[in-house]
Amino acid sequence: MQFKDAAFEILKKAGEPLHYNEITERAQVAEILTTSGQTPHATMGALLYTDTLKENSRFRRGGEKGTFILRAVGSGDIEQQINGINAQLKKTLRKRLLEMDPRKFEKLIQLLLDEMGLEETSTTSYAGDGGIDVRGVLNAENLSKINVAVQAKRWKGNVSTKVVRELRGSLRINENGIVVTPSGFTASAKAEADEAGKGRIIGKRKRGLRVRRSSDYN
Repeated sequence: MQFKDAAFEILKKAGEPLHYNEITERAQVAEILTTSGQTPHATMGALLYTDTLKENSRFRRGGEKGTFILRAVGSGDIEQQINGINAQLKKTLRKRLLEMDPRKFEKLIQLLLDEMGLEETSTTSYAGDGGIDVRGVLNAENLSKINVAVQAKRWKGNVSTKVVRELRGSLRINENGIVVTPSGFTASAKAEADEAGKGRIIGKRKRGLRVRRSSDYN
């Protein structure tokens, strides 16, 4: 394929804005780009930019410099466009979370837990908290109250097994633990969370943050 045809296939599959460097690299990995030039990335960027100036272009520029996305040509492309915007928003949100001051990040997690229905939430002291950053109480349909302890990990890399173990070790009796992170969890951390005989950890995504919950039944 030529550059623009290859870019169309890559962007169609991605469903979100991509930088022309990323488009070029994905096309080369997929072996769908035919070129003998020495600067394929620059060529891709120039061709896509020039094409977006045409009225009948299949492409349009993305929200960030150097990015491109497919132009919506009908109602069938609306969902793809929305998915692309959502994907870009998630990237922007994650970038801002990683740049936040650690204490402000913990306060944000406290506010998030408030919105999720927890009561009596409070951040712990910065030192000597045993790794626990926020504590609160979940009122389960007015039938029982569940104590919750939260570790907020504002990491770029995935949360490791060590964090899961430290969380369990810091929990009080009958207290549930939650790890909140803008990244993810290593395979070994997930295995540790599900290990038989220990409080199981359940993972889910919440508002752009990854959450794993641990229960201590001692």
